[in-house]
Amino acid sequence: MSFQKKSFWLAFLFGFLASFVFAQQGPTVQYPPLLIQDEGSAVARATRALNFVGTTIACVNSAGVITCTVSSGGSIAVTEVEIDFGTAFGYYEKTFAVTDAGVSGTSKIILTQSGNAATSRQADENEMDALACSALPAAGSFTLSCRAVPGPVAGKYKIFYTIG
Repeated sequence: MSFQKKSFWLAFLFGFLASFVFAQQGPTVQYPPLLIQDEGSAVARATRALNFVGTTIACVNSAGVITCTVSSGGSIAVTEVEIDFGTAFGYYEKTFAVTDAGVSGTSKIILTQSGNAATSRQADENEMDALACSALPAAGSFTLSCRAVPGPVAGKYKIFYTIG
């Protein structure tokens, strides 16, 4: 290889390496730390962004303080009903008719056994006598089916239900 070609490649190599040494770094953006608070008390700091997502969130900027309000989607009504398996010991399951004007044939009903003491019972009896319940809605009422797990049971129990 001739001297001219060698010096060309040597100059090219030095120029290539020098481009790394003298290359300018791109501009960097410094974000000021963002103080995150919950009801006025500091929770954390974010250095990039805090993104709120959802249709029930509204954010307002007032003098540099951004307040984001999360509205609830609505309310839920929980009703408690007392059922009675009767005095004869030995029921593993039983159905009950529950009247409620808010129920329609297409209602979705969520049920759970209440932890509250039923009439003439102690609240801790609910720990021993668990009930698994289901509902079949109709216009103005629903059929409540309760199965004792493991059973058998007797007496009164309270059930929570919500209608959706």
